[in-house]
Amino acid sequence: MKTPVSLVQPAIAQGYYLSFGKALLNPGASIMHTLKAVPADQLFLETDDTGVSIREIYKSAAEIRNITENEIALQLQKNYDSVFNYAEY
Repeated sequence: MKTPVSLVQPAIAQGYYLSFGKALLNPGASIMHTLKAVPADQLFLETDDTGVSIREIYKSAAEIRNITENEIALQLQKNYDSVFNYAEY
């Protein structure tokens, strides 16, 4: 049986970025293991749900990855800059 982690491994190996959202707020969800498996430099967080703040998603992701909210925010900014070739002047 394929696990969520084994399903995303080919995408990770090809250098794709993966984005996680509201599902991270469900304690014990298998998506948490997947989040841990994604390299920090291939990660994004999102929310399309107006009832959930992106801050909640950042907080949950930081806890799952055992880092601070500031660390995850800085990494996501680096990822954004890399993908969109953005540099602050």
